[in-house]
Amino acid sequence: MTECTSAAAPSRPSPPPPGEEAWARAAEAAVEALRLDPQRTRAGLLCVAAGAAVLVALVSIVQGGRRELLRTVEAAGPSNVFVRAERGAPTPLTTAGLLAARARFPGLREATGVRVVPAAVRGGTLELPATVYGVGPEALGLFGLRRARGRLLGPHDARSRSRTALLGARLAAGLARHGDPVGTRLTAGGETYEVVGVLEPSASVAGSGGELAGVEWDSGLLVPLGAEPGAANAPEGEMPVDLLALRFSDPGEAARATRLLSPLVPSGAAVTTPTQAIEQYRAAHRSFDRVVLLVSILTAASAAFGVTNLLRASVRARSLEIGLRRAAGARREDVRLQFLAEGLLLGFGGGLLGILLGVLLSVTLLSRAGWTPHFAPATLLLLAGGSAAFGIAAGIRPANEAAALDPAATLRLE
Repeated sequence: MTECTSAAAPSRPSPPPPGEEAWARAAEAAVEALRLDPQRTRAGLLCVAAGAAVLVALVSIVQGGRRELLRTVEAAGPSNVFVRAERGAPTPLTTAGLLAARARFPGLREATGVRVVPAAVRGGTLELPATVYGVGPEALGLFGLRRARGRLLGPHDARSRSRTALLGARLAAGLARHGDPVGTRLTAGGETYEVVGVLEPSASVAGSGGELAGVEWDSGLLVPLGAEPGAANAPEGEMPVDLLALRFSDPGEAARATRLLSPLVPSGAAVTTPTQAIEQYRAAHRSFDRVVLLVSILTAASAAFGVTNLLRASVRARSLEIGLRRAAGARREDVRLQFLAEGLLLGFGGGLLGILLGVLLSVTLLSRAGWTPHFAPATLLLLAGGSAAFGIAAGIRPANEAAALDPAATLRLE
């Protein structure tokens, strides 16, 4: 009886991973190949750069929006609640609401009313559009307004409804062409006011913002409540206002007060808080993130298609070169590494170029549109590294095709 045995065919040993010397040779050959084919090199770099520039612009918008929201919330005060009346509301707001809020909410620390009156401000021969804000005695502290020079409105100005005024930084700069406006007299809405001080720019003072409150202090003329143009001759506790600003002991108290105030405010008035702005931003941000992800995928797919096709065209155009290298002793792995190195160089170089273009475009276009772009260094470094990895991924298929070429068949065809 004969015993049949079958011997397994010996498996081919896998090639050792390329070392530093192999990568160095591949990189040197890749640089020389890219230099000798400038047209394809420029096309590959621009393909990756366009995608990277788009991503940089989108990232700058997202990060800039987040910083803008945080600045707005900090400026408006996370413990503040604003009750704003719409123009022409059937039931106007009055300062009587402040007394009711003090009695109802023990966590209320400060409260003030603001009347908003658009008016042209005339100083000397200059006339500038501005907004006159009639402010209660606690408004300056509640909104964190600080003086740049002169003095602030004091309790005596509020009690007597004196014709004194503070200038916002931008309005003061416009009136400064005739000298320092402090101590001069201005006319607004048919009323004359003595300028007693100038405010610091509100954007530079924590807690001084007005986006959520609907005020713009920098271009405003601040006068005691009851001294604004067209002021009603009403008792202090019943003066009509366009805005009630309430500051509570903490954001939790502010949120609770918002829920209780909403059904109590007059018809046509709205209750807003910085926490509501955060929730609205998060909802919008989720939608925007989906758009950014979709644009990123489409951009990366387009760039990958372009780079892959360029490298595949390069393989076909350089088939003789590849055959000669293989005939001279180059291994398949050497050829594969060279094309992977070309993809790496195109991806990394195009990524750096795209980051530079994206930053320049964002700073130029977004700044002109009034947006403040923001670039996190870690994000830019991650994008540069991702571009390099993207270049390698785009070069895998062309590299495999180049390594699979038969040198004898290639030389015979040539």
